[in-house]
Amino acid sequence: MSARIPGLRAFWLGIALAACVSAGAADSAGPVKVHLRNDEPQIRAAMLTHTPLGSTKASVLAYINTRLTHEGAPQFSKFGARKRNYGANNPDDWIGTSGINDLEVGHYGEWEYLLLIKTYVYLSWGFDANDRLIDIVVYKETDSL
Repeated sequence: MSARIPGLRAFWLGIALAACVSAGAADSAGPVKVHLRNDEPQIRAAMLTHTPLGSTKASVLAYINTRLTHEGAPQFSKFGARKRNYGANNPDDWIGTSGINDLEVGHYGEWEYLLLIKTYVYLSWGFDANDRLIDIVVYKETDSL
């Protein structure tokens, strides 16, 4: 007959529960990867859950540097977030008074008629004069190889 130590089972259950809770917290604070094939409004809505309107520029930059999966360094603008307009006689719009522009969050490729069509996804954040977020712009650029 083996001796039982009172509370040992509760101790190990507590350890297992703490490990599960801490693993869940680590996952929720882990890296964020944009679903690149989603359309632009869906990507914008997902980004607004992480950087809601009214967020400070410092908090958006902290999110970019610590959580968001991206390529390269954020580019700062004194003109706001660039919203690209297509066409020779249709200049780009600028949203806000400062911005973080053209941050590449990834790319994907598709084969079409023996050509590799590559689509890059970029994000820009526009801020007002008080450095508060007023809009997020999603831009997709397609190139063929």
